[in-house]
Amino acid sequence: MSATPETGPDPLDIESPNHLLRWLEEQELAAPGEKIETSVLAGGVSNRTVRVQTGGRDLIVKQALARLRVEDEWFSPTDRILTEFAALGVYGSFLPGQVPEPVRQDPTRNIIAMAAVPEPHANWKTRLLQGFVDPGSWQEFGRMLAHIHDKARPQVDRLPARLQSKMHFHSLRLDPYYLVSGLRVPQAAGFMQNLVNAATNSRNTLVHGDYSPKNVLLQGRRLWLLDFEVSHVGTPWFDVGFALTHALAKALWSPLWRRQFLQGAEAFWSGYQHRSGRAVSQDGGEAAGCRHTVGCLLARAVGRSRLEYLDDAQLARQRSLALRLMANPPATIPDLIREFAGLLGET
Repeated sequence: MSATPETGPDPLDIESPNHLLRWLEEQELAAPGEKIETSVLAGGVSNRTVRVQTGGRDLIVKQALARLRVEDEWFSPTDRILTEFAALGVYGSFLPGQVPEPVRQDPTRNIIAMAAVPEPHANWKTRLLQGFVDPGSWQEFGRMLAHIHDKARPQVDRLPARLQSKMHFHSLRLDPYYLVSGLRVPQAAGFMQNLVNAATNSRNTLVHGDYSPKNVLLQGRRLWLLDFEVSHVGTPWFDVGFALTHALAKALWSPLWRRQFLQGAEAFWSGYQHRSGRAVSQDGGEAAGCRHTVGCLLARAVGRSRLEYLDDAQLARQRSLALRLMANPPATIPDLIREFAGLLGET
């Protein structure tokens, strides 16, 4: 068969057991005819992801999708999965024992394999939505992010070439989050464009780009970090704003656990700030973090990737609160959290 840009030499689909076995054999990850056990992992919108047990090995195989699984038409080049493979080694050097080990990459079909995180573990987002809101995990989440930013900052020019490009950050974050939100809410267009410009021009440190509870597995007190396909050299404040948005949006979502999620936001910032030290003044400082948080709050309410646990009324409320904060953004993260809490009726 002739090759296509998105599927390589043939339309291989790793969610098909026969296709997956053929790929594993080609990559010498399974012997010909070997029996394998597979389970398709749900929850992601940008990749097919399958867990494989073969030959005593426990692997995760990922294949990037050209069109993401969302309501809007949203496309992104599938070679972003190779960015993830390059990032796995870098993040693993910063966080040994907290990042899956890279095993194999197939640049022709844009498929990668990595070691599975050892059992037992639980997805952090799932636990949060069940009401298990531990400030200690939020604090470690912030500390871990600051550690990544701090370790990467002196070596940004020496990071792999794939991490130097912002192409996938634009197609998966800046365009569908910030620019689409500006189109859908014209009064926010200038604010969002300024965020895009600042993020595009920054080369401060290594940015995860998808730093959220859904990409964290809890293993006791240890946090495992996943999903690096949007990683790039850029501004640390996108990661801070992206992460804080998840704590604040969940506070809006749940009146029952509102105070705990707000405390989680405070704990996240405490962990980040204490680990960062004076570096928090770089690249626009906390004020930039506040602006990215406000931008992400709006984007997750009206952009191409709206938060699925918010109903229509909650999405509308988050949109309204984001616009109110956007009119006069706070200058510090604690002030932002306090103002958001006040708008929710918490004091």
